[in-house]
Amino acid sequence: LQRIEGQLDGDSKLAREVLSWITFAKRPLTTAEICCALAVEPNDTELDLENIPDIEDLVSVCAGLVVVDPESAIIRLVHYTTQDYFEKISNAWNPSANLHITTTCLTYLSFSAFQDGSCSTDREFKERLQQNKFLDYAAKHWGEHATWVETEVFSQACWMLLQSNLLSCATQVLLVTDINYESKSQSYAKLTPLHYTARFGLCGVTKGILPEGDERATNAVNSQDSWGKTPLLYAARHGHVKFAQLLLEKNADVNAQCGQYGNAL
Repeated sequence: LQRIEGQLDGDSKLAREVLSWITFAKRPLTTAEICCALAVEPNDTELDLENIPDIEDLVSVCAGLVVVDPESAIIRLVHYTTQDYFEKISNAWNPSANLHITTTCLTYLSFSAFQDGSCSTDREFKERLQQNKFLDYAAKHWGEHATWVETEVFSQACWMLLQSNLLSCATQVLLVTDINYESKSQSYAKLTPLHYTARFGLCGVTKGILPEGDERATNAVNSQDSWGKTPLLYAARHGHVKFAQLLLEKNADVNAQCGQYGNAL
């Protein structure tokens, strides 16, 4: 760390960001993913290709702490003990890491390129993922990071979720798990904003997207996605107890039948 901090300010900052992404990421990142993530700046509406760093520079500024697997193109810390160390000192070393990651993901998901909504064919969907390397991670994991910083990202998260086309794009990426089967890109549940927050247990953000008025709020919490599942079922399935309690306080029906999925109980 002393070697990293002793570098030029720009190099030291870049190293800190790289190590934060690797340490806090919910799954291993490819070199393409981390380079795209590092290129995103607040309020961007598209990716500035000139901001994308060279992977060689990322490895260099980290002073021997990271390596790239040549076969998988995964960038990782040199040893698992290094990962343990950074996790232990994370609060002191980079307390705003989850906030930075969450805002980066939300900014990316709000790019103009996704304003068209979900893709209507397998080919379009594959091309979207290939052309937008960070989209898979952003859609599938922003909510996990947001659980730590809901207050700080409240406005940004609510805005993205209430844009129907952006939500449609993010939902497709979140729920389509294997694009190698024919028509798989169209086989997923279409979610409301409340279903999406239930998937991640985002109680704070949910209070910002619930309609005003008791009757409208009750209708929202008992709404079904296109496969018949309620937000309460999502919360229960993913173990979000506090979120389930929030829904029950808003008159969620525990006995509501969700098609072949039964009820939330």
